[in-house]
Amino acid sequence: MNQHIEVLYITYDGLCDPLGQSQVVPYLIALAKKNIKIYILSFEKKGIFKKTNLLNKTEQILCQNAIKWQRLKYHKNLRLLATLYDVIYGYICGLLLINRHQLNIIHARGYVSAFIASCLKKTTRIKFIFDMRGFWVEEKVDAGFWSKKSIGYKLAKSLEKVMLDSADRIVVLTEKARLFLASQIPKKNDIIEVIPTCVDLNNFKPLEGLKKDSLQDKLVILYSGSIGTFYGFKDAVEFFKVLLGKEQRSFFLGLINNQPDAAENILKADGLPPHSYRILSLNHMEVSNWVKEADVSLIFYHRDNSYAGCWPTKFAESLACGVPVIANKNIGDCDDIIEKEKIGFILEDFTNSEYKKVIDKFLPVLKDRDLLRIRCRNVAERLFSLDNGIKRYLNIYNRLYESIILGSLSDGRTE
Repeated sequence: MNQHIEVLYITYDGLCDPLGQSQVVPYLIALAKKNIKIYILSFEKKGIFKKTNLLNKTEQILCQNAIKWQRLKYHKNLRLLATLYDVIYGYICGLLLINRHQLNIIHARGYVSAFIASCLKKTTRIKFIFDMRGFWVEEKVDAGFWSKKSIGYKLAKSLEKVMLDSADRIVVLTEKARLFLASQIPKKNDIIEVIPTCVDLNNFKPLEGLKKDSLQDKLVILYSGSIGTFYGFKDAVEFFKVLLGKEQRSFFLGLINNQPDAAENILKADGLPPHSYRILSLNHMEVSNWVKEADVSLIFYHRDNSYAGCWPTKFAESLACGVPVIANKNIGDCDDIIEKEKIGFILEDFTNSEYKKVIDKFLPVLKDRDLLRIRCRNVAERLFSLDNGIKRYLNIYNRLYESIILGSLSDGRTE
């Protein structure tokens, strides 16, 4: 059936961004191999056009898989006007692609992309998938950009309703997000799908043999991802300081994708000995080589309003490498899985007393490290494999295409 499915995939995150490399490109390549014809419209940050190696490599691998890619520049200055400009230009480019190639489905990743898609749907009647990736409006509140009484928040919530109402399928990351959304739009419960953040298990896999020379005999504590906003990097450093006081062979490994120099300055300012940490900034394909070196992965976030929709990429990546996790409570469905599968520990709050309590629990568990690694990997294979994610997206595409065929037949048209 899928030989006639032609998708316009819109992402406001650039394909050359870390999330684009880990959570967009692998999915689209896998879907293209299932005979889905894909056209990508992405908004790339200004600096990426100077990184010709990454740009050319991404373009080459997409071309090899018969994926068409149209790159637009992401605009940042004068934020509201810049976003409005991107929306208008994205709409025009999307309309041209739909009409030129007779595309039948729009898959929009994130809110700005979904707004473009909802406008395109009104014009073309194309089927529209709203891939939410979390509750963006609430994330802005958590990050301090808006209050719930602000005009920006109220306008964004109104636009969110428009996008939800026009969507033919809605994809969320967590079961908590699905339940919350179902209570908000009860008439559309049957179109909400849960697809958690998945990982390429061929790339992220457990360590075989010994650790790297510099990490042998170390208790490696991993923090990967971004710093700033609602990311708990400073809390991870505080946790590590408490651990270092108990276990002198502890080592902090930071894989920082946005501000590695700022991360290193935080560690220095806290007076940590230089031999006790290392900060690296890597491309996506290199990250797995270091994640698997860890003994435990810290996943700390500060979210009050958007917690239900959050599912960190590093959660699946850590488990796929056989690395247990320590996460603060209320991060998506993480609590339920950590407790049920026994693949880590939950932090009740960000205090030294809580750090000590969790450290006292996880240090003895590491004695059965091999068994723990196997358990983590098994959970990743069962719940977070890229193959499972692809099957779910493919199922959505096929069902939407079936509805297109049925609609054509009822109108007296033939394909």
